[in-house]
Amino acid sequence: GILKIGVVGCGRIGKLHINNLINSVPGVQVVAAADPMLDKSGAREWLAERKITNVSTDFMDVINNPEVDVVFVCSSTDTHCDVSMAAVQAGKHVFCEKPIDYDIDKIKKLLALVEEKGVKFQVGFNRRFDHNHKAVADAVKDGTIGDPHIVIVSSRDPEPPPASYVAVSGGIFYDMMIHDFDMVRYVTGSEAVEISLLVPASLTRTPVSIIAARSMEMLFFIISSPFTFVFVFCYKIILRKFCKMQKREFVKFK
Repeated sequence: GILKIGVVGCGRIGKLHINNLINSVPGVQVVAAADPMLDKSGAREWLAERKITNVSTDFMDVINNPEVDVVFVCSSTDTHCDVSMAAVQAGKHVFCEKPIDYDIDKIKKLLALVEEKGVKFQVGFNRRFDHNHKAVADAVKDGTIGDPHIVIVSSRDPEPPPASYVAVSGGIFYDMMIHDFDMVRYVTGSEAVEISLLVPASLTRTPVSIIAARSMEMLFFIISSPFTFVFVFCYKIILRKFCKMQKREFVKFK
C-alpha cells in the first residue's frame, strides 16, 4: 500500500524533503504538513501547489492525524526531540533531521520510548547515502588505502545562515558538525572512546559557545578499533561577517 507521510516544518529542509518524497520516492504520499509560520512564510501556498491541503500551524495536528503513518521532523533544531517524542508516543514511525538534541538524557529517553513503542526511528544522516562518501568508506573497508591513522575533515557552508537560524541551532559548529562525527563512525566502522577540544590558552576562560564561533577549532576524536585512529576536525570560517554574526548571536543566547 501507500505509506502516508506527515511533515512537521516547512522551511528550507522541509520543502526539500517534500519535493524528494513527491518526485523521487515511489509508494509514498505526503498527506499533511504543519509549520508555525505557515501563512507568514508562504508555505501554505507552496504546499497547495503540490496538492497538500491538510495543513496546520500546530504540529500535533499532523501527529494526531490517523491517516499519517510516518512523521518527518523538519522543524527547527531546538524542537527535534520534543516533536519526535510526541510522534513516537502516538505510535508513528519517525524520520528526524539531525541533530536529535544536545541533551543526552533527553535522547536516551526518546530512544527508550522508540523501543517501547516498537516504531522505526531514523536520523537524517544523508551523507551515508552519498556515493562519494560511500567510496571513501569502501576504500577503508577493503584496504585500498591501507590502515588509516589520521583523518582530516573540513566542512564549510556556502553562505552564512540567517541570524534566526543561528539563534536556535547553534550554527555550523553545533548543527553541522554532527555530520562529521557520523562520517568518522561510518568511514571507520568504529565508535568514539574519547573526545577532546583544544583551544588557545587565551580562550580557556571563554564560554564554549563563544569559542565555537572563532575562526578555527581542532577537535581530536579517538575511537576504538584494532588500531588507533585520531581524527582531526578543522573548521575554518573565513567570512568575517559570518564570524561576527556567530559571536553576536552566541553572546545573546548563551
